[in-house]
Formats: sequence, C-alpha cells, structure tokens
Amino acid sequence: MSHVYSFAFITCFVFYSKKYFEHPSVKLIFVISCLLGIIVLIRPVNGIVLFSLPFIANYFKKFKQGVFFFLKKYWLVFISSAVFLSIVSIQFVIYKIQTGYFFIDSYGSETFNWFGSHPVDFLMSYKKGFFIYTPVMLVSLFGFKFLYKNNRFEFYCLSSFLLILIYVLSSWWNWWYGGSFGTRVMIEYYCFFAILLLFTMQAIKTRIQTIVLSSALILTIFICQIQMYQYRYYHIHWENMDKEHYWRNFLRIDLIGKGINLNKDLLENKL
Repeated sequence: MSHVYSFAFITCFVFYSKKYFEHPSVKLIFVISCLLGIIVLIRPVNGIVLFSLPFIANYFKKFKQGVFFFLKKYWLVFISSAVFLSIVSIQFVIYKIQTGYFFIDSYGSETFNWFGSHPVDFLMSYKKGFFIYTPVMLVSLFGFKFLYKNNRFEFYCLSSFLLILIYVLSSWWNWWYGGSFGTRVMIEYYCFFAILLLFTMQAIKTRIQTIVLSSALILTIFICQIQMYQYRYYHIHWENMDKEHYWRNFLRIDLIGKGINLNKDLLENKL
C-alpha cells in the first residue's frame, strides 16, 4: 500500500517546512513544492497536510513572514506552482497513455459522505479504531497539555489540523478503509503524533512521571505488537472485529501455538 511512502514524504515536508519558516529561502520553497507534488501524486487527499503549516511555523509572526516571503515574489509563486503541477500531472499523462483520456475516475461511486462522517468510530471502534489498535498514539495526546501551557498558537493550530484531518478521513464512505490492521490512513501523519510524544516527554518534571510515561509507552507498544501478531494469524479479523470478538481474544497469543482461534467464526466464508 502507499501509506509508508506518504509517511516518508509528509515527514520530509514537515522537516523542510520547519526549516523554511526558520530561515525562508527560494531553494526551500522549491524543495517543499516538489515534496507537496509527490504527496498529492501518491494520494491526493493528503494535500490536506497544507493545513499543518501554521503549526509547523511555531508562531504566527513566523508563519506570516514565511507567507509574505513567498507571495511577494510573483515569479516564485508561478514557478513553484508549475513545479507542483508538473509532478501531479504525471498521473494524468499515465491515464492518457493507458486509456486515451487524461482523467479517469478510478473510484467510481465511492466518495466522501461529508454529512455522515464517523470520527468516533474512526478513533475508538473495535472494528478499526485508531487508538484501539495503535494505543501508543493515545499516550502522545498528553503533549497537548504541554503545548497549551507553553505555546497556545501551536496548540490551537495542531488541534485544528488534526480535527480537520480526522473529519475528512472519517467522511470516506468506507471509513474503516477495508482490509488492514488498524487505521492505515493515519500512518502518513505519525510524525505529528511523534512530535506530540516529544512534547509529552518535555513536560516530565519528576522521577514518578518518568516511570509512569515509560511504563505507558512500553505497555501500549507491547499491546500493539501482540495485536499485530494476532492479526497475522487471523485471530484479529481484517475488517469485522467488534467488542465481543476483541475482548474474547485479547492478548491470547498462547492460542496461536495451540491452533485455537476463538474468532474463527469471523473467517467463515470470508477468506
């Protein structure tokens, strides 16, 4: 799947955007334009990463300076836009070569349902909940406390970006995104949760807090690894998990060696 590639390029986009807002330059604008073009080429919906730029800038003053540096040079806007569009157009050229048409709607009737999104299911359902199957990300949210205390601009910008992101992704008609382990469409944005986790670590003041955070990280990573192991052997179904089947088989890796699958009823006629 494309998510690991999107993760790589979005992380690079965040890195070079950070460098740009620290020291704006023409070179960095072209690098960012190329990265954004590749991000949209791989998975168009990930163009939403543009909404993260205010957070990346750290402060409103830096964000405004970066935007003005870009917009005051008309030739720079034109050329960087041309770079972005030339990369995105690769898909249209491929369509033309393969089908004779510049655009093909490969998703057909599959679309976004903006008035029927499932943000709670997207994050917390036993079917594919992001925090259920990747619980370490839940620990990272404590970083918001550090942000709120130290940089309100970053706090509101990151909160807004993640809310928009979750709303958009959970509005897809198939909000669980078919067969996979957990919420695969969030892989692209792991770098933002890594930053939050860093803020969480920076907020630690005492030995007790260090022990609690370390224990929480070890426990959630352990749970995730066990669940991935169960998923590999079909003890966690790729699409049809629910509360009953989740807790019936919770962390029961001992059953794999015994050839016992308590959730085998989910596999009947579905392999």
